[in-house]
Amino acid sequence: MKKKCEFSLKTEKEMQRQKTKRFFIGFFSFLIVFACFSMLYFLISYDFDISSLINARGDEDTTESTEAAKGYTASAGPLRFLLFCTDSEAKELRFVVIAGIDMDKEEFVICSLSENERVSVDGANETFLKHYIDGGAKRLVSAVEKFNGIKIDRYIAASDNGFKKAINHAGQFKITIDKQINFRKGDFSVIFVEGEQKLRGDDLLKYMRYCKYLGDDGLDLQAEAIGMMLTQYINADNLAKSDALFSSIINNVESDITVLDFKSALQALNFIAQTEFKTETVAYFKSTVG
Repeated sequence: MKKKCEFSLKTEKEMQRQKTKRFFIGFFSFLIVFACFSMLYFLISYDFDISSLINARGDEDTTESTEAAKGYTASAGPLRFLLFCTDSEAKELRFVVIAGIDMDKEEFVICSLSENERVSVDGANETFLKHYIDGGAKRLVSAVEKFNGIKIDRYIAASDNGFKKAINHAGQFKITIDKQINFRKGDFSVIFVEGEQKLRGDDLLKYMRYCKYLGDDGLDLQAEAIGMMLTQYINADNLAKSDALFSSIINNVESDITVLDFKSALQALNFIAQTEFKTETVAYFKSTVG
């Protein structure tokens, strides 16, 4: 069984103190995909003072704006997003991924989970998949929070079709295949040649499904793919058409991301696009309390 993804925890005192701050949340759903672009619209929960930022930008050039964005990223701990995809009948979870974003460290931390992990929620000891089938996205969020002892800030969910459409709107996904893949399992089959590939939504979904059959190694490959989506899709070209792109993506997924979150997050997204964020995939985190 794959180890828990144990993220850093905060004391009750710290949590109460954070409630007094202005929280702005931002993230690019890319998607997951689909997730990936939308998720970053919540980066503004790093306590950006938007009004001060706007006033300061009057006569500044692009470089000064970039420095201002970085200066307004006060530490509030990593943000965490749950990204998952289901089959068209909502009877299978293609992938379940926790994506953490740390502005201070300029880092994405990605952790994948098996749909077969079990945890008790409201007295029901079930797998992630059963929790989702019985209670939908919010129940799955609660299960992941309970399983890992963390708080999920926002979630992004997509069906097969929603995922494919979201990726097609975001652009082709570049990935290097180490060796040729020729895989068949029941009605599912996939073939990828060795080398660099540029995948559209349909082929990327097939790749994510293929990874699921590889056990823990496949979960890690799914996490790596989500990390690459973040670094590839958060770019100047996509931000230049962000209004239309956000609408196209958010209409194809289920999420608690709002238009207001998106409007407030652009400065943070520009900072991400102009900064070489690191990506780390992990099986678990050491917990720290205090």
